[in-house]
Amino acid sequence: MRYKTSLVVACLALAALSISGCAPEFNPPPGYVGGFLWNNDKSRTVVVQPGDTLSTVSRRYDVPTKAIAARNDIRPPFALTVGQTLILDPARRHTVTAGQSLTAIAKIYDVDLALLASANDLRQPYTLKAGQEIWIPDPFTQAAQPTRNERPDIDVAEAAAPPPRRATITSESLAPPPAPVQPAAPPLEEPKPGAETQLAAVPPSQLPDPAPRAAARFAWPIAGKVVANFGPAGGGLHNDGINIAAAPGSEVRAADNGVVAYAGNELRGFGNLLLIKHADGWTTAYAHNEKLLVKRGDTVAQGQVIATVGRTGNVDSPQLHFEVRKGTQAMNPLEFLAAR
Repeated sequence: MRYKTSLVVACLALAALSISGCAPEFNPPPGYVGGFLWNNDKSRTVVVQPGDTLSTVSRRYDVPTKAIAARNDIRPPFALTVGQTLILDPARRHTVTAGQSLTAIAKIYDVDLALLASANDLRQPYTLKAGQEIWIPDPFTQAAQPTRNERPDIDVAEAAAPPPRRATITSESLAPPPAPVQPAAPPLEEPKPGAETQLAAVPPSQLPDPAPRAAARFAWPIAGKVVANFGPAGGGLHNDGINIAAAPGSEVRAADNGVVAYAGNELRGFGNLLLIKHADGWTTAYAHNEKLLVKRGDTVAQGQVIATVGRTGNVDSPQLHFEVRKGTQAMNPLEFLAAR
């Protein structure tokens, strides 16, 4: 709540700039069609236009403001810059059926209950109505979610925004709802009306805190030639990591101490994917694996074998797609990996 005033001031300042005619000229990049660029993973790359705020972008593309802020590492006062590029994750939605609880939905998608509630701006007792649409956060957002004692008290000031409209993307263009990636946790009692329990105190699958970093730099997850670098990949696409060619079945090792935050294949294009959460807000991703040798919640040590190389997802040759993220912001792995 304490950031709401700052966001309103920033919004008014941007609006005044636009009205006065002093806003910078907007020059769309090559391939910018229909307001956004589609990426291989069904995310969208959009460009901030004069007068845009987090709330206006949220309403235009039907993606929660908290999801936009987390995915692009936007911090208070949440100001946007004309020409800034934003990555918007696929809008996975779930339509609530009669009598369905938020706990049940969290179990269906194997999503942390506290994260699901926060992403949809729901408060206890999490009352849902039949036909209501619930946004399902992606694993990258889930992996970057602060642990119980780190969870910030931030409100992105959506109170004054109009109710969200239905997504303009058809359900056929998105991946189908995923099956749970692990056996469901024992049923939890749904919070009762008036309960004062802390939001973060009742998640169905709280991750343990990761161990301290083993070193200042990450270890290489596998030996091999880098066949795709971080950055623009042509056609308006962006590679959020690096791709390392290796023989099929080669061992993939954890780049640092951490906790497995995700293990599955629900993100289209990544195949069998692992996300490992590390101390200090870091996350590493390992995609296109043949086999996953660890599961969500497992504690791993730097150098531990966690998977084997494959060619699952949208690649046609054996390789590992490796990402390094601070929060949910993708960083160039070559800047954070140890010398070979």
